[in-house]
Amino acid sequence: MKRFRILIVDDEARIVNFLSSKLKALGYEVLTATNGLEGLEQTQAQEPDLVVLDVLMPKMNGFEMLKELRSFSAVPVIMLTAKGADADRIKGFQIGADDSLPKPFN
Repeated sequence: MKRFRILIVDDEARIVNFLSSKLKALGYEVLTATNGLEGLEQTQAQEPDLVVLDVLMPKMNGFEMLKELRSFSAVPVIMLTAKGADADRIKGFQIGADDSLPKPFN
């Protein structure tokens, strides 16, 4: 049976560790990246079934990564953002996000 693979792209170690431990406990295979460039490399190499993508990151932010990602992949993407403005959520949806979750979350 195939284990679903989830890529978490976030530069906050505590968020990555929290999500990784919860998702692994549920039986998912978890990949991680700390910026958009690493996220793109992981997506191309590992072909995840879902990407959980932070917006504010070094080197390449989540919006830039998502825009590039959509040029070669239709993998579902959930945006994580500390930026609570509706304009930021709308921007994510316009460039291809499937859903958005504000930080902090429970």
